[in-house]
Amino acid sequence: MRGLLLLSSLILLLLNFINKDIIEVDKYNFIEKYNPALSNLNSVDKLISYTDSTAKASNISQNSIEYWILLKNIVSNRFYHGFSHYKLNENWIAVLSDKILGHGLANKVIPDDIMKNPMAGCSQQVAIIMDVASKKNILYRSIGFPHHYAVELNYNNNWYFFDPDMEPNLSITDRLHQNWNGNNDNLKKYYYGEHKSVDFELGKNEKAILGVPNAKQAPRLKIFQAITLFLSRLLWIVPLILYFALGKRNKKSSANTKLTAIPHLLPA
Repeated sequence: MRGLLLLSSLILLLLNFINKDIIEVDKYNFIEKYNPALSNLNSVDKLISYTDSTAKASNISQNSIEYWILLKNIVSNRFYHGFSHYKLNENWIAVLSDKILGHGLANKVIPDDIMKNPMAGCSQQVAIIMDVASKKNILYRSIGFPHHYAVELNYNNNWYFFDPDMEPNLSITDRLHQNWNGNNDNLKKYYYGEHKSVDFELGKNEKAILGVPNAKQAPRLKIFQAITLFLSRLLWIVPLILYFALGKRNKKSSANTKLTAIPHLLPA
């Protein structure tokens, strides 16, 4: 029993050192926009700094809708489509939960964690734009489609549509919410190229789900991942404590057995 506890403790500890991805990883299709040279932008702060400097070099004001189009283009080129998720050594409980139960339980939702990967799903790329908007005090809201996710940003009291993942060809006027008015079919003409599944992504005769302005994204998943990260780091201690507790109990039991076996040494 003690040997099994010690082995369990060792296995749970070692899982925190296995730098392995056991969830299927999407590969770049060499069709969509992707610039691996931008992989050095591995945090939201670095992304903001790069966007700011690029905007300055291009005479684009940070207080303009063109700035956010620039940011969207950089995010589109920074990632190729495919959900980034944690490896075993990053959060093995979330990874194994995802492997067994699914539901994207290991998909990264913290923007700085997403920035560590070359790939990001639609909701993950949107989460990064939302984080930048939050840091720059710009109102944002999520745009939910049947099988896709985008974002709108509020500038000069107007909502503008952004989709960094599927990259539709939109002018500034095209981005205005009143141009498509929440009707998904009105957006389809702006999608082209490799996105032949636009009817599946946006649905037919569907209305988009408009999120609450500045709402936090995936709060339950963030809590789950925070808890499982904590447990992943410390769970190995539990069987180790039981190992020593059982050893102490066995020693006490052995001592009592010896005293019972030698009656003359016991007090009268």
